[in-house]
Amino acid sequence: MDTQFVVQSHLEKKHYVEFYRRVWKKRWIWISIYLAAGFLGLLLYWANQRTIWMIYGCLMILYAVWISFRPRQQARKTFKEKLAFEGGEKLGSTTKFGDVIVDESVRQSVTVPYDKVEKIHITKELILLVDVRKAVLILDKNGFTKGTFEEFLPFIQEKCPQLNLPKW
Repeated sequence: MDTQFVVQSHLEKKHYVEFYRRVWKKRWIWISIYLAAGFLGLLLYWANQRTIWMIYGCLMILYAVWISFRPRQQARKTFKEKLAFEGGEKLGSTTKFGDVIVDESVRQSVTVPYDKVEKIHITKELILLVDVRKAVLILDKNGFTKGTFEEFLPFIQEKCPQLNLPKW
C-alpha cells in the first residue's frame, strides 16, 4: 500500500502549549480547589487574626496561579530540549500514513502500526496520536500535503477500529 496521507508538521512553542493544555485538561479542577482553599484561609485569617491562616491562604493562591501557567512553562522547556536535539531553529517532521504510520524528523524516525494506536485527540490546531507505549505523535492539523483533514478522519477510523472515536 502506498502513502495515502502526508502531514508536514512545523511545530512551534504554541503547539506544545496546546498539547500540554490537552494533557493537563483536568488542572482547572485543582486550580479551583486551591483557589477555594486559599480564599478560605484568608477568610479564617480575617476572622481569627492568626498569621498562619494568611500564609496558608496566600500559598494556596500562589500554587493555583503556578498550576495555571504550568503548560506554558513545560512547553517552553520541551520545545527548547527538542530544538537542542534536532539541532535547528524549527521543529519539523513528516508523517506518512501507508501500511504503517511513519514519522520522520531530522534525527529520528518512528514507525507505529495502526493496531498499536490507543487514542486520538483532535484539538484546534493539532492531531495527537497516542500509542500503547504512551508515546505521542504531534501532527499539525493544517499540515496535510497529501490528502485533507476531512478525508483523514474516515481513514483513521477505518485503520484503527480498536479506537472509540466520535462520529465526525
